Amino acid sequence: MNITKKINGTHTVIANFADKVVLAYNPYAAEPYVVWYLDNDGDPYCGVYTDNIHFARHKFCERVVSCTAIGDFIRNGC
Repeated sequence: MNITKKINGTHTVIANFADKVVLAYNPYAAEPYVVWYLDNDGDPYCGVYTDNIHFARHKFCERVVSCTAIGDFIRNGC
């Protein structure tokens, strides 16, 4: 995915992990930051919306970990 891609025509992607998790921004929204999972077609789902960039970055990192082998390692308590 192109890092400057727009999702839903309103949100600009500002971080992308393997086309599975994105952090996007819409300056006109009440909660301008959103973290979405992306399906195989690149469509977003399960959005977490916030007005706090630090919280958005945290959620992005959590979701990246959940999509990787390190997430399995952490969840299994190894």
